[in-house]
Amino acid sequence: MAVRRSKSKKTPLTKLGRAGMAELLTRNGEILRQLQILQGLPKLNERSSPQEAWAIEDWRKRLMSLMADNAALAANPTNVDTSASDADRVAQMWTVLGSCIDDLDSDSKRQTRGFLLHVGWHEGARLTTRSQIGGGPGRSFFQFEAYRAKEALQYAEQLGVMDKVAAVTSNAVADINAARDALPNYGDQGASNFPDGNLIQDLLLSNDLFGTYLVRIAFRKVPAPIPASNTDQAAYWYQYWKVTGGDPDTLKATFKAEADEVDSLVPPES
Repeated sequence: MAVRRSKSKKTPLTKLGRAGMAELLTRNGEILRQLQILQGLPKLNERSSPQEAWAIEDWRKRLMSLMADNAALAANPTNVDTSASDADRVAQMWTVLGSCIDDLDSDSKRQTRGFLLHVGWHEGARLTTRSQIGGGPGRSFFQFEAYRAKEALQYAEQLGVMDKVAAVTSNAVADINAARDALPNYGDQGASNFPDGNLIQDLLLSNDLFGTYLVRIAFRKVPAPIPASNTDQAAYWYQYWKVTGGDPDTLKATFKAEADEVDSLVPPES
């Protein structure tokens, strides 16, 4: 008896969007249908040869593996490929941002998503580095320093969303909190620097969704809403994120120009 096995091409979530998620659901529906067919074959297993029985069991295992892969694909957006083209990096980050904002925000989603893309594009050297250029302490595309990451995680606990933050990592809330507590406070000597081997630093360097959750939560602390225009967003970024350093007018002009640049690369609505 020939057994037909289900085949599935793994597609990064960064390529999915709404249509891709619908495809995932359809794929899982087909897997469930085939598993139901297998449940109707116990007598065939008893009558079949060892080779046929092995093929049926292998089919079952493959289907279960595909189901698990699809669940992981839906739950864990892939990181931005820093070596990809500008357009691909933006598309990938746009998906990561969408996953975070859909989870944390109830309104003004596109405006918030666009602003955070502007911040990551500017701070992360056009989404090409998660470590501060020149060896500084900034980590992730948003260039978190240690004390600021601590404050964001403390605010996440205050908001009651630490379970959501932990869910985008493979770590327990208790482990993340312990690593948070090991970070310096604002005003401490070396407040910008992460301790060696700190879990928060590791996550900021390796998990773009984690960094995105932290930056969204950090800006949730700001009482003023995120403005609409890129000019106003540049001023908002300087006041609440950059805070000090450099010539304000020059820095805001650079941020605005880069925001205009990256806006032209944002994928169209699906």
